Amino acid sequence: MRPATRPIKRITQPIPLNSSRQFEFSWPAIVEGPGWTYEPYDSLEAQQRARGQLHRLCALLTVLFDGLPWLLEWSPETAPPSPYSLDMRDGLFEDSGPNIPFDRSPVEVPAWLGTAWDAIASNRPLEQALDLYYEGAQIKDAHPSMALLAFVGTIESLARAGRERCSCCSQYLGSTRRFKDALAEVLTPREAVELGSLYEMRSKTAHAGTLFGFEATFNVIGHPRFIPPDGQFEALRLTTEAKRAAGLLLVRRFNEAAETDTASHQRS
Repeated sequence: MRPATRPIKRITQPIPLNSSRQFEFSWPAIVEGPGWTYEPYDSLEAQQRARGQLHRLCALLTVLFDGLPWLLEWSPETAPPSPYSLDMRDGLFEDSGPNIPFDRSPVEVPAWLGTAWDAIASNRPLEQALDLYYEGAQIKDAHPSMALLAFVGTIESLARAGRERCSCCSQYLGSTRRFKDALAEVLTPREAVELGSLYEMRSKTAHAGTLFGFEATFNVIGHPRFIPPDGQFEALRLTTEAKRAAGLLLVRRFNEAAETDTASHQRS
């Protein structure tokens, strides 16, 4: 990974019925590396595999940066003759934009990030939990009720308790308990109790179609025609806390996988 020398310029998402438009700049990271395919000269297959690897990289970086989503700006392509011509040829970059106007600070990469790739490859439920968390992080601001489904699902899927099925309907039993037990692994007792109510909120959205965010007003907080019901701001805050808890639990599982990998190498 290396930083781009020029920014991407885009129009921010406008608020409906508001004619104003604003621009924002972002300085992306460029990812380069060799791709592979089973078929010689099949660059399309190699690009598809690279896209999956970039999705995984963005998801892991989102966990590393506490839920701030990393996004794929353009699909992987065959490298141009010069490795640095990508900055100049891609139409997404802003020609008139300034060079990077700030001092970059190095980020210390934790050990779990290096072993996470192998852990995901050998643990399908862990991979699914990561993908679900990443989806929630991307839609949290615009669709908080749907994001809560993702974060609660992430926590529930990472719970250690066994998943016992009902002999009559084959549904999993003890979901609420598993959810609360998972919270207790990464939160203080007080925080775990506070977030325990999230499971009920999630169930109201999943089974009764209840939205607790500002989705009905295009997320325009304080819209004069819509008065948010009591407790709605608190619900949105708890959704942010659910994102934090889900991220902490993912890091915990990745750390455990890293420790297991280290122990197995020492035995061998």
